[in-house]
Amino acid sequence: MKSVTAGGRIVCLRCNAMSKRTRVQCGGPAVRSKTKCRFHGGRSTGPVTEQGKQRSAQAKTIHGNDTRLDRQVNRLDMKRLRLYARILGVPFRSDVGDKRL
Repeated sequence: MKSVTAGGRIVCLRCNAMSKRTRVQCGGPAVRSKTKCRFHGGRSTGPVTEQGKQRSAQAKTIHGNDTRLDRQVNRLDMKRLRLYARILGVPFRSDVGDKRL
């Protein structure tokens, strides 16, 4: 959908990013030859060089908080805690249905 901005002097495509909360389209001017504005990823091209692609693959995260190494360390720590709880005869949270740990 075309949008007219700057008092009718500029005609461009509108950003078609949709708000999850209000279900309203952004409507800002899209980056040239794209469908999204600069705020919603219109300028993003992703990693281009081979080194950038490898760095992106190494840093790949699920929720943006932990790297693969962090998740592996956490997993090993939880196994160790379960083992200690079993040795001491103490119920561990995940053993009683509490999934917070």
